[in-house]
Amino acid sequence: MRNFINKFILLIHNNRNSLKVCYMTITWGFTFTSLLYFFPFLFDALRFLIPSVFIYLYSSHNSREVKNLNYIKISTLLNFILIGIFFFIPFPIMITNIFDSIIFNLFMIGISTISNLVLIVSFGFLILLFGINNKELFGPYLQYSGMIFIFAFFSRLFLIQPIGYYVPLLSYLLYFAGNIDVLGQILFPVLLGPFSMLLIIGMVYMIIHGYKNSEKYLVFAGLSYLISFAFIGYGTIPTHLFMFS
Repeated sequence: MRNFINKFILLIHNNRNSLKVCYMTITWGFTFTSLLYFFPFLFDALRFLIPSVFIYLYSSHNSREVKNLNYIKISTLLNFILIGIFFFIPFPIMITNIFDSIIFNLFMIGISTISNLVLIVSFGFLILLFGINNKELFGPYLQYSGMIFIFAFFSRLFLIQPIGYYVPLLSYLLYFAGNIDVLGQILFPVLLGPFSMLLIIGMVYMIIHGYKNSEKYLVFAGLSYLISFAFIGYGTIPTHLFMFS
């Protein structure tokens, strides 16, 4: 921590002239302007978009008498809107001084808070309420999924990781504070581990619910996340390739 503070003070001292100029020199870009930005966004967004499609199909083709089915529809629509909006939000692609860095960090914290609060409501509270209201009909599994998703996206909020951003901002802050080898090999997996494992457990409960209640779309929703996690999540494609590029 002391090392981080010393580096921060030194950075401010070296950029004191830049701080006297009250304008930003940040270069802004869009996700669709470069494959370097598009694919990381796609990798992260698809992990939530594909399950949302199957969950929406479940809500549209459900013929059983269930309570508050609209909770599920609202949940998936929130996810579609969130991903669509974030695809067109500009983001900083080049910063030149400490003032720009502060603006960048505040920007990331802001959009991370917004996106993860939406996911906490959509994947978390709405699925939890739907599961509670229909617990007697098809068991507690969706209720468990909703509760676990709430904790999962709160951990993502702590990581400062907006939707569509493959690497959390907290990793960069820790990289600035310490050693790249230690962070890349130890801290980064430790930080992402709880979030990833909680989502996997939540999706497994969704699969169990779908299997026991013959709801194929919920089985597909859970399986699609597990497959995306294995192939385009933090598995086959090494996250650290995008971390410091």
